[in-house]
Parts: sequence; C-alpha cells; structure tokens
Amino acid sequence: MQCNFDIILLQETWLYSFEEPMISEMFKNYHSISSSAMKSYKHCRGRPYGGTAILIKEDYKSIILSVDISDPRLLTIKFSKSYGELLLINVYLPCYSLQNEEVIHKYLVKLERIVSQHDGPVLVIGDFNMSPTHRTFYEIQKICDDNELVIEDMRKLPPDTFTFCSANYQSKSWIDHAISTNDLILNVNIPYTCTPSDHLLLEIHIADLIPKNGMKQNFKHVTHRKIKWNNLSEKQVMLYKNRVYDKLTEKNWEFCTGNNCTNRDHHLLIDSAFQEICNIMVQSSNNLNSSGSKKKTKIHVIVGWNDNVRQQYHDYRIAFQQWTSTGKCDANLYVNLCVKRKIFKAALKNCKKEKNRYLSDNLALSFNGKVFKKFWCYVKSCDNGQRQSVPNSVDNVSGEKSVSEYWADIYSKLFSTPQSDTHAEAVRDYILNGENNLNFVPILPKNTISAIKNLKNNKAVGSDNLQAEHLKYAGWSIILPLTNLMNSMLCHSYIPQNLMKVVIVPILKKKGADPSKSLNYRPIALASTLSKIF
Repeated sequence: MQCNFDIILLQETWLYSFEEPMISEMFKNYHSISSSAMKSYKHCRGRPYGGTAILIKEDYKSIILSVDISDPRLLTIKFSKSYGELLLINVYLPCYSLQNEEVIHKYLVKLERIVSQHDGPVLVIGDFNMSPTHRTFYEIQKICDDNELVIEDMRKLPPDTFTFCSANYQSKSWIDHAISTNDLILNVNIPYTCTPSDHLLLEIHIADLIPKNGMKQNFKHVTHRKIKWNNLSEKQVMLYKNRVYDKLTEKNWEFCTGNNCTNRDHHLLIDSAFQEICNIMVQSSNNLNSSGSKKKTKIHVIVGWNDNVRQQYHDYRIAFQQWTSTGKCDANLYVNLCVKRKIFKAALKNCKKEKNRYLSDNLALSFNGKVFKKFWCYVKSCDNGQRQSVPNSVDNVSGEKSVSEYWADIYSKLFSTPQSDTHAEAVRDYILNGENNLNFVPILPKNTISAIKNLKNNKAVGSDNLQAEHLKYAGWSIILPLTNLMNSMLCHSYIPQNLMKVVIVPILKKKGADPSKSLNYRPIALASTLSKIF
C-alpha cells in the first residue's frame, strides 16, 4: 500500500498476536507498533474487540522515546521534540451499553491519569464510540477541561459532520475524535470520497510533528557511560572490587625502576600497562547499573504544591477512599468525591499557572536570608535543570561532523605545541650525563592511597573513561600496580601520551549568549583521572 502520511493510527485490526507482522508486510515503509486483543493461545468466540496499531515512517523511528502496548484500547507512544516530549495515544473505547458503562468509565479514568501525569503536548486520537450528543460525552469534555485540552475535530469541522456509517441501521454518527493540546492540530479533514470501512478516515495536520532536519544535533565524545556510583548497592560495589582483583592478579606488575633508564622498549611496556589498567577498571564496571540496582523514581516537582495544593489533594484522597470503602455504591459519597476532585483540579491548575510567581517569591526569600544553596537550587529549577541546547551551526559551519572538526581545528591551533626531536634528545643527554641529577625518590603506596582519597567524586569522565570512584572502590589490589607504574614513569622520564590526553569541551561563557558564534564559548579541559593522582 502507498501512503503519504507520516503516522497512521488503526483501530479494530482484528489480528491475533502472531498475525501482527502482517501489518509491516502491508506497509513496508512504516515501522509498526501494535497491540492485539485476541490471544494466540485462546480461541475467540463471537465478536471480540479488534485491537490497535500505530504506523510510523521508518525515517522517524529515531525520535521514539517509549512505547506502551500493554492495553490494546490505549496504545501509547512518546516522541522526542524540540519543545519537550509529545504524548500520542491511539484510543479504541468499547461500544456504549448499560453493561459497558463501568468499563467505559474505567478507561476514561485511565486515560485521564495518563494525560495528567504527562508534562508536555498531548495528542489523543481514535474511536471513542461516543458522539457529541451522547449522554456520557460530558466525561470526555471534563477530561479536556481539567487538562487544558481541546476537542479539535468539533472545533474545526461543521456540526453535521459524521465519521461512522451504519449499513444495518441506515444511520450516521460522529464517534471518532481528535483531542490535543491547544494549537497543536492545525487542521482536521474528512475525505468522504474514501470509505475503507464503516468508519471514515480522519486526516489530521499537526504543527511541526517531525522536524525536517530530524533530531537535534549534539556534539558527541565517544566515551563509556558515566556510572551513578551513589545508586549502587554494597553488593554491586563488592562485585566490582572482586572483578578488579581477579583481573589484576592475573598479571605481573613489576617494572624497570633503574635510575635514568633510557631503554625505549620500556616506554612501550609503560604504555601497554597504563592502557591495561584502564581497561581492567572500565570492563569491571560494565553492567553494574543493570545488575539489580535500585532505580530511583523520578519525582515530578510542582512549585507551590505544599502551600496551595497539598490540603486539597489530601481531602480528595480521603473522599476517594470513603467512596471505594462502600464498594462504590454510595451516590452521596460519589457526589462528594466529584466536588473534592474539582476543587483539587482547580487548585492544581492555578498552581501551575502561578509557577513563575512562586519561583520569584522563593528566590527573593532565599536571597534575603542569604541561603545561597537554596538560591541556586531555585535558579536551576527555573529551566527544569535542562542544559543549553547545542546549535546546529557555529560560525556558518553546519552539521555535527563539520562542527566537531571545526572545534578540533580551533583548539588544536590554540593548545598544541610543536614537538622537537632535537629538544627531546637534549633532555635525554642531560638526564644521562648530567652532573647535577637529583636522586630518585620513589612514590610509596601510602602516597598513592592519599592521592586517590583526595579525588573528588561524581566528576566528568576524561579520556581514560574512568571516574574517581573507579579507583576508590577498586580496593587495595589497584594500589601496587599504580605505584609501580608511576615509579617506572619517573625513572624513565616518560609519560604515556594517553595519560596526558584531555577532552576539550566548548561551553557558553554566559547564559543568553549567541550559541552560533565561537567567540561566545570558552574551553573546558577534562583531564584523565589517572593524571590527577600522578
């Protein structure tokens, strides 16, 4: 099939789970995400509900952040956008009947929970099986009002619109809808000339759904992932320590310590030993974060919650618990629940609107009281802790690779010094034949231990892909190899190039400066961790 749409939403696919690959075969240029309502191991009698699917062009797979296919009636996808995360929900609600009233209410509550927990633009499209004149449609309208959403098809299409034709009852109804954050949907159209089923196509045009240049570009330095050592358990730290011990004890870490040795072959041994020590610690720390570590729950902070919303939320929770304790049968308690929920939603909505004022008040209080730690916490919370986005071009140079090469050329000219073999030979002759040579003072293990203890934790990874915690949690087994290696470097007056290599990162001099001008940046050098103890 040939389609010109970026995203296609399907309801009532009527496929078993083992038949879902058929969608990808039919739409070869699309990435298929589907959820079947018909289990492969279970024979379905009668007319089960169909299931849902979302088709996304292959070129746009890279902006998908997460997918939730656990519920075939609410298929959910999050996209990465320049203005935040876009939540897309493909909806297929049950047909209305007295028996299905409770089920429909359950799914609407679930839909509201998903939408309210998302902080960003929302797009909810699908078969709601409810027309605007239906007596339960007010629940959908209430969800939109509480979460500042708009039913765009009702706003942009004429009142006599219909999306469903019943051949049996010779009737028409408007049961497919498009709900979104305000101004996200530019236009809604129904091509009545195309009727692939009893439902008509709903064609929706979105504002900047997929940026033409793809995802935003970032400058990348290829290093290993930074490990969150504070999140690791004692068992994981011990696992890392044992891995390092096992690998270090397999090698002989004795080096030449002859005073002023000029054997060039020993330089190669020093290079090899340095790289091997780095590799051992990096490899020993692999998969630590995924081996049973406790995942910290991301807390969504709402400024002003304690002062303006907390009590209303507490009252709402009490009302909900009272209603559920009676088996959800008491009408008076349900009315009370609705009132409390309305008060809570109004307080929450007002709190979000007044966010900037609460931040300003907190800033003023923390500054007047000279509580500078709180002051900077509030400053960071103003932009949600987000870093300055990386520009697509610098000094009219565009493209990730071209910009990276441009920065490398600038800093190589600025920091690189010409190497002179003549000067190097003169230094070697002075070391070998000089009369004023100082006696070699070896580094002791206690000096290495002291240097490691003085390293600061949670710092950026350098060219050796190590953090201070790699050395601190490696235990005693790392002390002797490092001490012998550093003594051998002193004896040979030789330092490996990889040890002295630094990663230079350009950062803006001040917030608000033009990021497309190289003069507005200053370089930050990330030294290797092992160079800090030498």
